[in-house]
Amino acid sequence: MGGMKRWCLVFGLGLLTGCSFSLGGPDPARPRLQKPTCDTEKNLVVIDGLLATTGAITTLALAADNDAVAVLPAVLAAVFLGAAIHGSHVVDACRNDNERYLAEKVTPVGEPDRVANVPPLTRPASAARPVAPVAAPIATPTARDPWADFWRVVQ
Repeated sequence: MGGMKRWCLVFGLGLLTGCSFSLGGPDPARPRLQKPTCDTEKNLVVIDGLLATTGAITTLALAADNDAVAVLPAVLAAVFLGAAIHGSHVVDACRNDNERYLAEKVTPVGEPDRVANVPPLTRPASAARPVAPVAAPIATPTARDPWADFWRVVQ
């Protein structure tokens, strides 16, 4: 049972270090032109993922000896996995909100695009009339040309 206490201590310390449930997502009531204040880093998600993996490995190792002892690490691994998934979704939503904010900051919604207000380019009067294409001159074979017979047939 000494090994079980050790794993409980490891998971207890893990609860204090990386819980993705504490990550803050985007505020739905945020004014449109105010920068979002939410978490964009997935450090805690990675820690929770590693702790979930450790819990799963511990569960498999303990289940080989005693199935009843393996329940606690399995439950803790499931909690860490849920925290990692939740935290990942929260951070993704925050990153998307930041991208929307930056896009609106460049071209605010409701304002016309500045590029669209540029008048179209006009051609000078000399370029207004169409110019007939010039045919390329046909090369005439010379007497020293080994392809002379071919060019006579083609022309």
